[in-house]
Amino acid sequence: MNKIVSKTIVISTGGTGGHVLPANQLARSLKAEAAVVPAVIDKRGHAYLDVDAFDRIFQINLRKGNGRLGKIHQLWDVFRQTRRCMRFFRSIKPDLVIGFGGYMSLPPLLAAKSLSIPYVLHEENSVLGRVNRFMARYASAIGFGFEPDTTLSFSCPTHVIGNPVRAEFERLSQEPRPRHPEGRIRLFIFGGSQGAAILSKVVPKAIELLPRDIQDKLDVVMQIREELADETCEALKKTGAKLLQVGPFFTDLPKQLWQADLVIARAGAMTVTEIAVMGRATVFVPLKIATDNHQFHNVAKMVENKAAWMLTETDFTPEALARTLGEMIRDEFSNDTEGGKRSEAIKSYGYANASERLVAICHDLVV
Repeated sequence: MNKIVSKTIVISTGGTGGHVLPANQLARSLKAEAAVVPAVIDKRGHAYLDVDAFDRIFQINLRKGNGRLGKIHQLWDVFRQTRRCMRFFRSIKPDLVIGFGGYMSLPPLLAAKSLSIPYVLHEENSVLGRVNRFMARYASAIGFGFEPDTTLSFSCPTHVIGNPVRAEFERLSQEPRPRHPEGRIRLFIFGGSQGAAILSKVVPKAIELLPRDIQDKLDVVMQIREELADETCEALKKTGAKLLQVGPFFTDLPKQLWQADLVIARAGAMTVTEIAVMGRATVFVPLKIATDNHQFHNVAKMVENKAAWMLTETDFTPEALARTLGEMIRDEFSNDTEGGKRSEAIKSYGYANASERLVAICHDLVV
């Protein structure tokens, strides 16, 4: 495949790390192909941006549309920022625009449409977000992080490519699983960039309900919000589990996930992808208020095919989690393989090399 030499490919992203982190990885892959890669991003998303991966950064901002007046202000912002993006695109003459979803991607995608610049959408979840749903009808191609809803139809080519993850995840996924002291089981709990309050409240109580001999084998690493840290640590100390590490954020997330035997986590697209690439036995707790219940749908097929466990927030009680942890331990550590070891089954949902797959889509459109 010829490299995308000197082609200008704009990446539009913003908002949360879930949108920005895969954009960072794609930018690195495009730069390896000698492309010129500017970014269009908002102030909030800039905190997650790897600025060294981009040739230029163009910042836009939209106010939140709360209430009727807020919606009017947001519509005006969309119009104004779209015009700014059009001026920016006229100055850099991009060959392609890639949108990573979220409402911040709307102005650059509208600008691309207005200037007849082809654009590609990447949808990290199994359910199309609102901006991607609106712009899909004009897209040149769509890449999905997971198998999309089969009831949807599209006028452009679609590809299930996975979500681009940091190279460290893919590198560690190829390493042998770490050896813990004999009989020890490492449990890693995390719930997004700031942790999840429901995990902090339920997990210690669930561990306390486990048989004492299982409690005594557990080594716990847990992401905890700062305001809940003392309360959660005290609750964990009442169990037989050993508390190895806690914190509001883990900068070494790939290493923590690689070292884990069992995982309890939310079901955001990047979290699910990173776990699947690493191949770890996991119980997912989808965020109940996620738009269109997309976290539930991200893992529904995995659970149906016995590649993971799921407890909805409604069902996420200490008793239910204790039962699930017991089942996870039997599945992962029993010599009886009838259960199937879901840590292996989940790997089929990881889609390694997703960034290179997305580069290939770009290549077909600009070379």
